[in-house]
Amino acid sequence: MWRDRALIADPAGDLLQYEEDATGFPKGFGFVQRHQVMTWDSVKIIDASHWLPVAADFVWSYSDASLYRVSIEYRNHRHFEAASTITYK
Repeated sequence: MWRDRALIADPAGDLLQYEEDATGFPKGFGFVQRHQVMTWDSVKIIDASHWLPVAADFVWSYSDASLYRVSIEYRNHRHFEAASTITYK
């Protein structure tokens, strides 16, 4: 079974958070349940704002009853760009 939910900013329509729960994986697949949450926000890079992921949280439950959790915080976003000029003489 798959269940997901998206939280949208009104009136901008930006995705704020996405949640997903999954169960019912085939036998022998390894994990039996998966839960994830991804969060986005406006991040200022130099003089411009960009809509980017700022956090993620993943939880996996395995058939041997073990549980794993990974929490991620995205920070120090940077914008990489380059410019060049070629002059022929």
